[in-house]
Amino acid sequence: MSRFDDELKVALRSEEPSAGFTERLMNRVDDLQATRQQNNQKIREKRSVLRMILELFNPGQVRWAMASALVGLMVFSAFGVIRYRENQRLMLEAAQGEAAKEQLIFAMKIASEKLNVAQKRVQATVDHPSVR
Repeated sequence: MSRFDDELKVALRSEEPSAGFTERLMNRVDDLQATRQQNNQKIREKRSVLRMILELFNPGQVRWAMASALVGLMVFSAFGVIRYRENQRLMLEAAQGEAAKEQLIFAMKIASEKLNVAQKRVQATVDHPSVR
């Protein structure tokens, strides 16, 4: 046989467990069971918290929340519409004011030109009096 086979036989031969092996194994099994029970308890607690949260969304309470949200949205929209209309009215007044200003400036130019023509005629008659 080869050296490898000899090493394999040595490695795989049966050995008696050390003293206290069974006790250590049983303690380890008990610890694992206790840990599993603690984990299960934590899961149950998380589920109860989740149930409490989900109870907030039962159909009756959801209806009230939706109704409240809808009323809030309607009030907000109404104020928005009122604000929009007020803004439109102010913009219309500003545009009308600008149009009136332009008309006034145009009328003043026409009046100024007519006064200049009249002044020139008066000045011409003063400078060159004509016989009547």
